[in-house]
Amino acid sequence: MDNLCLDSQDVEDFQKEFHYDQYDISITVKGRCNNGEKHGNFVFFENEKRLFGIKFINNEVVKTSCTIKKNISDFMDCFLYTLKSYEVLYTLN
Repeated sequence: MDNLCLDSQDVEDFQKEFHYDQYDISITVKGRCNNGEKHGNFVFFENEKRLFGIKFINNEVVKTSCTIKKNISDFMDCFLYTLKSYEVLYTLN
């Protein structure tokens, strides 16, 4: 999360991809940087399937929307729950 927006970077619509070898998944992040800070909605996808969204104001998380389990409101809890779900699927295949 720390390296999504760098220094004084201003990017209206950016997209970054992260690959997790352990689960063989790639997660794409779409968002917006303002003066090197995360600002607005950041959406995390896997194969164009929305996993979760995070709303930032001046680099601070103000809301997490967990797609896979609606009652999770913490980003890290949602992210880890999502990875655990993929771990189960990966083990079954």
